[in-house]
Amino acid sequence: MACTRLFRYGVALTLAFVTPTTASISVSATDADYSTTEKPIVSGEISFEVQNDWTHDTENSSEMNDLKLTIEPSFRVRLTPEWSINAGLTLESVTDATPGKDRAFEDLGLYAKVLTLNYEEGPYAVFAGKFSPNFGIAWDATPGVFGTDFAEDYEISEQLGFGGAFTFAEGRFGTHAVSASVFTADTTFLSESAFENRGRTRKSNGGLSNAESLSSIAVGLNGSEFADVPGLRYHVALAHRKVDTLVEDGVAVADADIEDESGFAVALEYRYALTDDLSVTPLVEWAAFDNKDGKRGIDRTYVTTGVGAEYRGWNAALSYTGRFTETPGQADIDDSLFQISAGYAFDFGLGIDVGWKHTTESDADSGTFGVLASYVLAF
Repeated sequence: MACTRLFRYGVALTLAFVTPTTASISVSATDADYSTTEKPIVSGEISFEVQNDWTHDTENSSEMNDLKLTIEPSFRVRLTPEWSINAGLTLESVTDATPGKDRAFEDLGLYAKVLTLNYEEGPYAVFAGKFSPNFGIAWDATPGVFGTDFAEDYEISEQLGFGGAFTFAEGRFGTHAVSASVFTADTTFLSESAFENRGRTRKSNGGLSNAESLSSIAVGLNGSEFADVPGLRYHVALAHRKVDTLVEDGVAVADADIEDESGFAVALEYRYALTDDLSVTPLVEWAAFDNKDGKRGIDRTYVTTGVGAEYRGWNAALSYTGRFTETPGQADIDDSLFQISAGYAFDFGLGIDVGWKHTTESDADSGTFGVLASYVLAF
């Protein structure tokens, strides 16, 4: 009940923030329409995913079936040609599945993943609020049903702070944008979730970027739209995440064993059209971290490679991610994930994909078969 009240308060606060009191809202308009109306413009999409993962052939008695639902509404309220508000919500299972125990549509919680006030004029853009800093693309762009699984380890999300970007060199040699942001972990009521409460993040929880100041930073450089290689894009990024305290199993880690995490990522993706109907898109990303997760001396490297192919409505994908961990005084740990998948996207927006992955983690192997149904409703 307390969580429901908190959620209602949060929704009311958000609506009060994004809804002007002096004008009604025009829905489903384009930016070009703004010159013909004084009403704010709302656009966005809602993505739906239902995925069933059956883990089998495990070496640690963790066979299980996990049926999951994910719904992600995202909205943009354009207040003026320069000012806008972006909001993104996520409904998903907010706790990890228990190995060896089946689960179906359980532990579903709704939380705010993005809520920013944005200003854009010409090549300049600035923003403030709750956001995901620009670091890495493999956690989002790797093709296949399971292609992003390992890379999601280093997705930086649900941070509070501000940042900006500058776009330059638009023309034959591509469009490039440099971005920077400073941030801290979200410890406000927005870190809680409705329906299934995942709990509020607090300073005492410790962890990466959970500091009392905006002392974590991410800097990125992205490029695309090259005249001679139109399907190419690149990404280079640095991130430094402050660590004040670490807590494991309810016990604070000694200060001598913690250190700020530093990360570097570089990626290339190239969509190449073989014919009008057939295209292939290879991707590669290398990401390396010192003091991974704030643990002094633990270094970790991720290497992700993948290739996706599309023919009319059909798609297929192969991908591999290696995760290599070095710990002082201990044997290195080499984990790997290989996946293969295929599917079809119908004209009315429904996609059906099937995939299989083989995972090696801490020398334990497992296989997982998955079926994914997806749909995106744009407005």
